[in-house]
Amino acid sequence: MPTTPTADRIQCVACRARLTQRDSLPAAPTAAARYVQCRRCGSMQLHPLPARETNQAFETEETALRMAAIDDRRLTYLRRRLALLCPPSSPPQPPATRPRLLDVGCSTGRLMGLASHSGWDPTGIEMSEPLAAEARRHQPGSTIKVGDIMQIDVTALPPFDAVVALDVIEHVLDPDEFLRRLHGLLRPGGQLLLQTPNVRSLRARLHGPRWNMLIPEYHFHLYSPKGLTLALERAGFSNIRTSTASGSGTETGAAAAAARAKELLLNQCALGNALVAITLR
Repeated sequence: MPTTPTADRIQCVACRARLTQRDSLPAAPTAAARYVQCRRCGSMQLHPLPARETNQAFETEETALRMAAIDDRRLTYLRRRLALLCPPSSPPQPPATRPRLLDVGCSTGRLMGLASHSGWDPTGIEMSEPLAAEARRHQPGSTIKVGDIMQIDVTALPPFDAVVALDVIEHVLDPDEFLRRLHGLLRPGGQLLLQTPNVRSLRARLHGPRWNMLIPEYHFHLYSPKGLTLALERAGFSNIRTSTASGSGTETGAAAAAARAKELLLNQCALGNALVAITLR
């Protein structure tokens, strides 16, 4: 049986409250770790954390091909995310003067391609070499760096007008340092678009320990809207706006219309399965 975390070893990753036996809720136990949930802000974290992150599931060419096929079907979903950012100047500027956008965890480069067509000058960072190779094939004119954002020398990168990090923060061991790095990559007034699973979602409430976002091998920190706002403020961000999103993004026809209606309805009460934040440096 997994041991229950003790009070002197756990601090909420979001609101920094100390979690005690009374304030923590065990969920989804595994052989070596379990999630605990802060009663104050609702955010969750794995305890104990692993010694290192793993990207093994995304390191094969088969995975890259599968992800490319999925991303080709969810271009509308990616386009909607990109539209949350203040658009570049119109008419489109020459390439040398376009606003710069960094896609952290750029995957197959589909969002970068949409950004380029919308007037941005996109750069990507991707840990998986096969995914980065697919991104280069799809977006040959853009810079794509292979590596971990937590290890890359970000001081060598020029400031960006926008940074996008979709479904990344839950994978990093030190999310506070991750957010500080993103803050440092932005020019003053630059925009951050961030997405991560929502622990306050309707699906999480209904499924409890069986919620499909509880993946101990890869998801280490999971936020509530309140918790993510506090973490962003601590990293120096301001003008934080959060919303929620739902659906896989691969729906078509009537299913797409139904998914969009469901997303709009759930967002009214912040119950969508994904938590989306837009904020400024």
